[in-house]
Amino acid sequence: MTTNQPGSRRQSVEQERAAYAWNKINEVQGSNFEEKYHSRVRGLGAMIMANGLGPSLAFLYAKAKSKNEEADGGEKKACASLLHHIIGWLVEAKIISLEAEVAKTDTAANRRRWMKWIGEAKPEEYRRARAETLAILLWLKRFAEGTLKDENVTITIQGGQDVVQS
Repeated sequence: MTTNQPGSRRQSVEQERAAYAWNKINEVQGSNFEEKYHSRVRGLGAMIMANGLGPSLAFLYAKAKSKNEEADGGEKKACASLLHHIIGWLVEAKIISLEAEVAKTDTAANRRRWMKWIGEAKPEEYRRARAETLAILLWLKRFAEGTLKDENVTITIQGGQDVVQS
């Protein structure tokens, strides 16, 4: 298929999203926060639909800034990583324009810059960012479901058989 045929650009964008999401999920896999990340990526799309992009990203920002990292079971790192993955995609997809270093480096100062962009975005930029965030979340969620541990599922072995409990 050539790039001039209808639908080929969409397929290409979907493939780019898939590749990006796959790489990010592989970064999270095996970490001490993968279960929390899985839980957050699963629920963020619904949170965005109910509350909006800004409040939902602000929620992640607040959780990423929490003081007690030891007692949160990986929540702080999971939220910081998910926020970083979303902003990284929005920059890579050219939805938002931030310097490459600001987009690629997850620091507290850069997170503040990301949130500032969300607050200052023009309405059409904000709508595009929301739509693209929901699109990348679909891929992150799909790959997380198949790859990451789930904090809500326990597998125990009883009499030689696996029993899954939710």
